[in-house]
Amino acid sequence: MNPCIDCRIFLFKKAKNYAKEIGANFIFTGEVLDERPMSQHYQAMRLIEKEAGLQGKVLRPLSARLLPETEAETKGYISREKLLNIQGRSRKPQLKLAEEFNIKDFPCPAGGCLLTYEQYAKKIKDLFGHKKRISMADIALLRIGRHFRFGKNKIIVGRNEEENKLLVARRKQNEFYFELPDIVGPVTVLQGPKTKRAIKIAAELTAFYSDAKIEKVKVNYGREDLNKSLIATIPTKTEVNKLRIVNEEKAIKKK
Repeated sequence: MNPCIDCRIFLFKKAKNYAKEIGANFIFTGEVLDERPMSQHYQAMRLIEKEAGLQGKVLRPLSARLLPETEAETKGYISREKLLNIQGRSRKPQLKLAEEFNIKDFPCPAGGCLLTYEQYAKKIKDLFGHKKRISMADIALLRIGRHFRFGKNKIIVGRNEEENKLLVARRKQNEFYFELPDIVGPVTVLQGPKTKRAIKIAAELTAFYSDAKIEKVKVNYGREDLNKSLIATIPTKTEVNKLRIVNEEKAIKKK
């Protein structure tokens, strides 16, 4: 799930508005031709400029001599002879330039948009596939806990004390949350219909990720308060994996 082109168009439009506001003569970027497969090949660059209303107005100094002249060059703001012709995914030319100019503090080439991470992208796809109205709160929750899907239900299980607190604080008023009363374990939030089966599964997942040493444990749950309870049977790793939206761990180890 990689909407890089849409993202670039959005950013270029913002840059265009700001350039007009401050009276800038041109816009320039640190892009390198063919460095990013989705948004920095030649056709993508031309499309992005067109959709943003910036055709011929974006200067890319690192690859400019491989691209058509821009207004910044034809109007004499920039000398084309001083521009570069870097191309491809290797960062060696940029690193060499940084060394020549004694630039020590620059971004690492790794990392970036969360949507380029397979596990996070799967969570986004699942969210879009099961919910019509999506809020920023829904998006923020994708970075918290382990995520499970049971039909129309989303179940989120905290991974540590900090996430447990966040899940309790960020849950909606109509959502149940689950905890073990006598054993160290996670907080679990149940989204969607509160059917008996969904409640049972949420309780079982809570028990699975707890420190329970026995097969059956008591799990408390409720909306405002944990005023309900049931006895949950700890599921097998196979049963848990079938419900996972993404397998964030290479192996689930039952404690």
